[in-house]
Amino acid sequence: YKRQVSTQSTWGDGALMLITNALKDDVSQETIEEALVLFKEIYGDRIHKNTKPYVGIYEMLDCIKDLDLHLAVLSNKPHPFTLEFINHFFTEKKKKKKKNSALI
Repeated sequence: YKRQVSTQSTWGDGALMLITNALKDDVSQETIEEALVLFKEIYGDRIHKNTKPYVGIYEMLDCIKDLDLHLAVLSNKPHPFTLEFINHFFTEKKKKKKKNSALI
C-alpha cells in the first residue's frame, strides 16, 4: 500500500511567520517580503554551517531500510532548504562518505 500525501497546503510558511513575528506590527507587507527574501538568501548561503545529522541517524536509517519501511521527511524549513539538506546529508554516496569519515 503506497499513499502519497501532500502537506504543503496544510501548514503555513514558517519562514514567513518567523519574519512577520520578528518585525514590528506596523511594518508594511512590502518590508516583510523584502526581509523574507533577504532571510532566505542569507540562510541559503549558510545552510550547512553548524548543522549535521544526529549521532546514530545513519545507522537508524539503515535499520529502517532493512525493515523495508517507507520513509518520510518532515521539516519546519522552507521546502527548497529541506531538499538541500536531504541531498547534502542523506544521498547514499554522501551517507557512506560521512559514516566512514566518522571512523577516522
